[in-house]
Amino acid sequence: MNKPIKAVKTDHSLAGEKNILTDTLYEMGYGHDDNLVNTLIERNVIDFSRVNYTSDIMYYLIEHYGEEVLCGGLVRAVAREGLETELKDADEQNWRSLRWGSLKKFVPYIIVDEVESLGLRVANGRKLKVAINLSKQLSQVKRNLLIDYGGEFGCHLPDVEMIICHPDTCKVLAVVSGKVTSNRIDQTIKLSQDEVTKHIKVYFIGSDEDDTLSDNNPLEKSRAIVESDLDESWVLTGTDTADSEKAKRFEHFIEELKEALD
Repeated sequence: MNKPIKAVKTDHSLAGEKNILTDTLYEMGYGHDDNLVNTLIERNVIDFSRVNYTSDIMYYLIEHYGEEVLCGGLVRAVAREGLETELKDADEQNWRSLRWGSLKKFVPYIIVDEVESLGLRVANGRKLKVAINLSKQLSQVKRNLLIDYGGEFGCHLPDVEMIICHPDTCKVLAVVSGKVTSNRIDQTIKLSQDEVTKHIKVYFIGSDEDDTLSDNNPLEKSRAIVESDLDESWVLTGTDTADSEKAKRFEHFIEELKEALD
């Protein structure tokens, strides 16, 4: 009976831990991802004192994150865990300190994995706006999202964090914003007024920093903007958000995004 193959290094130094974890992730189809390796080590997911084989690492990953790690879901699971930690810490301290900037490193991972499972693609709005040498596909996506301000004002991309598009046709299906400002609302209105872009869904994901989404008060400006100018908003909050057709807690995001884009 063949014995499982030991990793090249099984010593308990940091370098040894990284080596065996890197080998395991490679065997599982995740390639060489140093960020993922470092994150798993920092979170103490694996008891390296009891590890000799890459199969031991797999056992710990399955036990901690579930069997989705065997189907390509490890990155999403790690991102989701990070997001939950951020939310817990913010809840214990002060929710108003929770800004999009501290969440953007987690939320895209969750969104990208789910969207790509639908056969779609997510483009980085910021990179699309500043990049010079775009691929043919991304160049077409950019053209399909341009807002025409007319005459001397020309065409410009809206300020959004993520763009959900079809990889074959490059058709833009939705944009995701992490901020609600008057400038971005104006851009949303422009998108809806143009025949080429009026089908694009406009979504918002963020924290309810001023508590205006925690109560169904139509007199509050932020609530009015969400209800009238956006397609849907998902709120990361430590309080009970008053759900409506357009403003909901983030926990509903994935299921409703699938329904909207499937």
